Amino acid sequence: MSITMPTELAALESQSDELALLGLMQLVSPALPIGAFAFSQGLESAFELDWVRDEASLADWLSGVLEDGLTRCELPVLARLHEALGQADSQSIAAWDEWLAATRGT
Repeated sequence: MSITMPTELAALESQSDELALLGLMQLVSPALPIGAFAFSQGLESAFELDWVRDEASLADWLSGVLEDGLTRCELPVLARLHEALGQADSQSIAAWDEWLAATRGT
């Protein structure tokens, strides 16, 4: 004995599956509120404090993030990691990876 499903019900079930998949994709996305905030370098706070209010102030703020943060912290470590990878120095790779992980916000 077979049971047939009305077309409308089948369409609803298909939509439900698509919505469930969309919800799952949102959970694993870096845009998840905690993920996006963690990688924003504090942009939300800069907006709230009115440090960033227009294109010019955003450009200044981004320049500061790049100059003061990335070029003095992440980029030198990435250069050391690149060198360690080239030399297959797994101890240095592990040490710098651990250091980078320790400098990340929670």
